[in-house]
Amino acid sequence: MKKINKKKIPSKTEPIVKVRLMLIGLAILGLIISGPLLIVTKQVYITNVSMKMNALSDTLKVLDKEIAALQHDVERLSDNSRIETFARHHCKLEYPNVNQIVIVKMKSGSDKVETVTLASVLNVINRSLGVRN
Repeated sequence: MKKINKKKIPSKTEPIVKVRLMLIGLAILGLIISGPLLIVTKQVYITNVSMKMNALSDTLKVLDKEIAALQHDVERLSDNSRIETFARHHCKLEYPNVNQIVIVKMKSGSDKVETVTLASVLNVINRSLGVRN
């Protein structure tokens, strides 16, 4: 009996198959490595967004308290009795007597209404304060 030498003869496609297997192995290795990295990156993003939400929530609470305090101040400062007291004590103003009230009547037959401009209002205020142009 003769021994048959069974040496494998390299074919032309064998190097291509090895390269393909190596590329497939690298792709699988890349997926194995990139999966956890993507998960960690996503978790970091979620954590950062959560921290920003908490900070904004705290800011919102502070601003809500400030709004409530300012609304309370507006209600307190716009109270008519407070304004009247301030006018009496600090500005030395009093309610007018019946004799001090003057009703201005329009001329009879005058249906024309005057247009009031900002300049005319400011002019009247200046004259009442004694400021001359």
